[in-house]
Formats: sequence, C-alpha cells, structure tokens
Amino acid sequence: SDPINTELKMRLANAHKDKGWSYMYLKDHEAALNKFKEYQNLNEELFTAHPTNTDFKYVYAVSCQAVGRAYAELGQHEKALANYKIYNRILEELYTSYPDQVNFKNSLAISYEKLGQAHVELGHFKKALGFYDKEVKLFKELSEDHNENLRFKKSLAVTYAIIGEFYAAKLNDRQKAFEHYKAAEAILLELVELAPGYDQYKNILSQVQEELKN
Repeated sequence: SDPINTELKMRLANAHKDKGWSYMYLKDHEAALNKFKEYQNLNEELFTAHPTNTDFKYVYAVSCQAVGRAYAELGQHEKALANYKIYNRILEELYTSYPDQVNFKNSLAISYEKLGQAHVELGHFKKALGFYDKEVKLFKELSEDHNENLRFKKSLAVTYAIIGEFYAAKLNDRQKAFEHYKAAEAILLELVELAPGYDQYKNILSQVQEELKN
C-alpha cells in the first residue's frame, strides 16, 4: 500500500533477512535462499534510489554475502562466487573511501575469506591462497591496531586454522599446514589466558591442537 516508503522497505528487508537466517539454522537452504534474495532485491532498490547513502550501500553488500552463503550451502559455488564478488567489490570501495571505518575493514577481510572458500570449492587453489593472504593481512592489522578487541584476534586465529586445513587437505603440504596451525595455536593460547571463562576459545584451541598431532 506504500511501496515508496523507505522506512517500511528497510523493515521488510530486515524481516526477510531474519527469516532467511532462521531457515539457514534449520538447514532449509532453498527457503533461506529465497528469503535472502528478497532481502537482496529490496536492498538493491534502496541503494539504487539512494546511491550516495553509505548505509544502504553496505547493507546491499551484506545481502549479497547472505545470498552467496545460501548458494554455497546448496553446492552452487559459481553462483556463490558471483555474489561474493559483488560483496567484495562494494567493501573495497567503502574501505577505500573510509579507511578508518573498522567495520568496513573487518567486512572486507570476511569478503576475502568468502572468495577464498568459493575458489577452493571450484578447485582454483592459487586464487584461493591469494585471497586468504589478503584476509590474513587485514586481520593482522585489525588485531594489532585494536588489541583490546579479542574478536579480531579470534578471526585471525580461525583464518590461520582454515589455511592450515587448506594446505593439509587440498595441497598435501604438511609443513605449511603445521606452520599455520602453530600460528593459530599461539593466538588461541593468548585468548584462553585473556578470557579463561570463554569456552569457545578453548574449543577452537582443542581442535587446532588435535590437528597438530596428526
């Protein structure tokens, strides 16, 4: 009844997003994809109508990431990659324009992770490594510049672990895998010491140390 109402369109987009993630948690990836596409379409309309609005631009990028994630869960990795590329392109633009905006830098690092994962699934291992290297660089900078934010340290540790698994499972390079798992372990040991009551750090550390035994 009021299709040009920006506030209502934003609220509707968020409702589709929330339903999409609910379906993802329920492992109904087709339903999640449909909801994420509606989320994406509305955010694209908002961004197109307000091209100078940074918030609309960022949220449109995030919606592309959600669509890509659903495609990845469905095994449609080319389509996942196409959406991750849009996510990455927009975040590169935002970070270039606003280099001091921590959220943009963090999201850009995540976009490199998503591109790396998609390329791994498609067998493009050299490209995947290039994106993983970019992800590591950004998370290193974030964890050094914002030492009090343990989330960035955890992200860096998990990235090292992902790369370690990649070297072990895809490239059969146990030495490189070991080096990355050790880097992850060092950060996780620090996190466990800093936040001894937070079980997630302990659980990730246990998984990494198990890989180091193999």
